[in-house]
Amino acid sequence: MTAGSHLRINIEPNGCGGCKDLQTLEITPDSTSLEILDTISNLIGIRATSFVLVEMNLSHDRERVLSYQDKPYTCMLAWPRDDKIMFGIRSADLNDIVLRSNTSGLDGNIDHKAFELVKQGLLPNMRVGEPDVDDLCVMQAPISQSKVLNVLKERFLHDKIYTYSGEILISVNPYKMLPIYNPKFGHRYQNRKKQDHNPHIYAVADSAFSKMMDHDEDQCIVITGKSGSGKTQATHYLVHHTLKLCHKSYMQGVERMLSGCGPVLEALGNASTEHNNNSSRFGKFLRIYFFETGLLSGAELQAYLLEKSRLVHQQVNERNFHIFYYMLYGMEESELVKLRLNKHTAYHYLHQNLPMQREEAVANLQRLRSAMEVVGFFNGAQSNIFRLVAAILLLGNISFKTKGGRDEGLEIENEQVLEDLSELLGLNAEDVCKCLLTRRAKAGQDERLILSLKHCEALATRDAIAKALYRHLFDWMVHSMNMALAQKTKDSRLRAKSRSIGLLDIFGFEDFEHNSFEQFCINYASEHLQNYCLQRTFKTEQELYKLEGLEWKEIEYADNSGCIALYEQKQTGLFYLIDDKIAFPGSNDITLLNQYNHFHASNKYYEQPRTKEDAFIIRHFAGRVKYRIADFHQKNHDQVRENVVQLLRTTRSSFVQEVTSKSRAAIFRWSVLRALVRSVGAFCDTQKKPGVIKSLTVQWPPSGESSRIQDVEFVHKKLIARLVHRRPTDQEQNTIARRRNASNNGKTKKKVNSISQQYQASLAALMSALEKANPFFVRCIQPNTAKVAGKIDDELMLHQLRCSGTLQTIEIQQTRFAQHYDKHAFYQRYKLLMKKKPETLADIDQVLQEILPKALLIRKPKPLYQLGRNEIFLHEPICRYLHLTTTMKRVHCIIKVQAYVRGYLERSRYTRMVKSAIKIQSFFRMVSVQREIEYFNLAASVIQDAWRKHKARQSVESRFVVNEYCCYWWC
Repeated sequence: MTAGSHLRINIEPNGCGGCKDLQTLEITPDSTSLEILDTISNLIGIRATSFVLVEMNLSHDRERVLSYQDKPYTCMLAWPRDDKIMFGIRSADLNDIVLRSNTSGLDGNIDHKAFELVKQGLLPNMRVGEPDVDDLCVMQAPISQSKVLNVLKERFLHDKIYTYSGEILISVNPYKMLPIYNPKFGHRYQNRKKQDHNPHIYAVADSAFSKMMDHDEDQCIVITGKSGSGKTQATHYLVHHTLKLCHKSYMQGVERMLSGCGPVLEALGNASTEHNNNSSRFGKFLRIYFFETGLLSGAELQAYLLEKSRLVHQQVNERNFHIFYYMLYGMEESELVKLRLNKHTAYHYLHQNLPMQREEAVANLQRLRSAMEVVGFFNGAQSNIFRLVAAILLLGNISFKTKGGRDEGLEIENEQVLEDLSELLGLNAEDVCKCLLTRRAKAGQDERLILSLKHCEALATRDAIAKALYRHLFDWMVHSMNMALAQKTKDSRLRAKSRSIGLLDIFGFEDFEHNSFEQFCINYASEHLQNYCLQRTFKTEQELYKLEGLEWKEIEYADNSGCIALYEQKQTGLFYLIDDKIAFPGSNDITLLNQYNHFHASNKYYEQPRTKEDAFIIRHFAGRVKYRIADFHQKNHDQVRENVVQLLRTTRSSFVQEVTSKSRAAIFRWSVLRALVRSVGAFCDTQKKPGVIKSLTVQWPPSGESSRIQDVEFVHKKLIARLVHRRPTDQEQNTIARRRNASNNGKTKKKVNSISQQYQASLAALMSALEKANPFFVRCIQPNTAKVAGKIDDELMLHQLRCSGTLQTIEIQQTRFAQHYDKHAFYQRYKLLMKKKPETLADIDQVLQEILPKALLIRKPKPLYQLGRNEIFLHEPICRYLHLTTTMKRVHCIIKVQAYVRGYLERSRYTRMVKSAIKIQSFFRMVSVQREIEYFNLAASVIQDAWRKHKARQSVESRFVVNEYCCYWWC
């Protein structure tokens, strides 16, 4: 056979990775056992570094472990013909870690030393010359960006999209389906160590679940990355596997509901962007709750940072939210007629005119309707939702024109659209017209004026109503889904002890050809998430080391706190300035840009373009982004005036009332009261025709003249209006008055409710939720912008690696202390190894000196643990040794207890057996004696009978003799 030719060999998996089928591989004469292990690991889903290739001699029942540099083909040439020999794999033991071939002529002491180092925990469980590194933190120095990129690239080209970086999982979007998400892979990662299998997102879910159960702490998984890097799909896999890990309970329907929540939220909150066809335009934080026993108890959805401005403005080659296209191009003509829509009409809110294929829209709409039914939105609710979405779409088509003559006011140009819109919302067309064209103003203490709006103000009012309705609809649907997913138990103790795993899926950093206010806000949120990762990974830990006085070489990293301060700084921050301009009439985008340039010209995170243009540049953690100032002022304005609020009070649609209400629970109670009132009206009508009622039809309003019932309906409407927008109480009015006086005395600007303020408040709530949980990080990476499978853009990947601080993460993971405890926590965790409770950290130091091997204690150049001022800090080898020792001690104690219990059970069993044996023997002896007595009695009876017969015979004979004698005598 010539070099380079191929041959087939069979390998027995021996049940590794759950596989029992014989595997056939193609190898060359130069293939090493390490390369064969790497190939078979992809086929059966095992981690190559945890297994060895063995030569099994079935004829003599023995095996030989091949080193990682041995060539199986050479071994096959030496096989005897009469013996039955084949290759197999099994889990690696410390004695199986052969770094070099024994026949390579090298010093065997090297292997022996390596075994000792690995056994002591001083050498990571990695093989010299291993081409596939699945954890970047075990790479040998020096570590460079190109080296990290080559590792990720090599794994990606072999369909290994997951790689560990310490506790962080790096995921590269493959842009294709891979066979690593089927159920058999899910079972392999359940209740397993991270080192047992190849890196996988299932392992992150398993680690989070195990840590939640072991430490009784809430966990969260933060998924970060650029738009188009696969964050949404990663979230789906995490949710699916997390639900598989928990024990089954009566909340089995939660899994189905969670599977239905995804398509519903995607339809209303996702859109097609320049880089991603299904980009999340909101942040979704999903909490999955578990009881302390591991039973699934419920779930909760929290939506943050909905990009409402997309509803009325889209960039070039971008679309609005998916639901508009699903309805317009997926519904039948009869349905569209009922919704007053026409697919051939040009809609202003879909001004890009990017239609969706009919087949795709129909399939997506059907999927959406099925998902709505799963989460509890049935036909009636679906119809109401689609009516409101259609009304929002029609609202954008309302246009204005100036009245003729001297009147400078506006009028609505397309009356038919106004009529259709009013009908869908259950409003009076005249009231809608007044709301869009006029506004109220104060002329004195008690005087009110009605002023006509300018054309730009009318457009802003129209868009504000559309955004408010869409936000209320989105929030209502999230609230309704939470009602279905909520924990149903009434036991407050169980609810208080329940723990959760949170999954954060949020839009990533964006840098388009034309960036506007939307990207300005999105990248601000990305900066906060990046800072959260840095705080958890670098800053918090290093500050703790410095505070505890440890010997530590500080690692430099790109801190982005300055960029966040650029946004949030009081008086001169970017958000403050843009809100300040809203409060003053006459301000525009150019004056805002001049303010930015004036206050931040010397800020290192702020730059002005070299050419004169209406734009500014911010140096984000992911690079420089240029923002066009056009429409900043308009997009940030989101005030819904009082007359709009009053307009919504008069709606005839109970659905619109419920969606726009502040207290949905109170609205539900009022709906029950409304049903009662209508029932009373129906029964009042039936009293006019007494007799047997076979059926009762409830009609509203009731037929005939029933002024009393109509008065009740009027009162009900007034109650609803007061409920939706209630007046403040006396105490609240006093508080408002004091604030106004303080504001007037301080001469501060009027407070406005802008998009930027809503964005900051929503982001603050999100970060507060993340701070309360222990985080796991999944960093998604986009391999190329063309969305092509198997293609790597080196510059793009390097840019993302630099932005995520991967090199700094590797460095700190290699040198960080894995765990730190105070004396009480250390005692609680390792009290099995201690004779008494430690009083000081010096007592813990003495305990470690006694139980740790000398090889760990004398490690150079630095020790594996340090004593701080209040805590003790342990490196990974110490933690691993203590955990192993504690586990062995616990197992020993368990075995000892089991031995005592088993001994007691066996002694009890033996005692019972002895008692039973004695009882059986006693019974047997009794029966035997009874039988002997019966035999003796029978024998005595026989003897007595014989003796009596003998005596009787003698008596008869003697009489006969006497009679004979007497006869003879007388004769």
